[in-house]
Amino acid sequence: MAFRKRLYRTLDEIQADLDTFMSWYNNERTNQGCYCRGRTPMQTFTDDLPLYQQYVYEGVDETMAI
Repeated sequence: MAFRKRLYRTLDEIQADLDTFMSWYNNERTNQGCYCRGRTPMQTFTDDLPLYQQYVYEGVDETMAI
């Protein structure tokens, strides 16, 4: 969609717009899905990181780790 609204002349211009969008998407935009429950994606990630570490990371068998 961004390519329909603006003419980019360099990759740096595209990267700057992408960085701005990703910051907004991850830190400011709330999500009403069943996992986010009104939180931003970054809030969901940081809030649920201990749960991930408990069930996924610590559950990895040492012999399977590379």
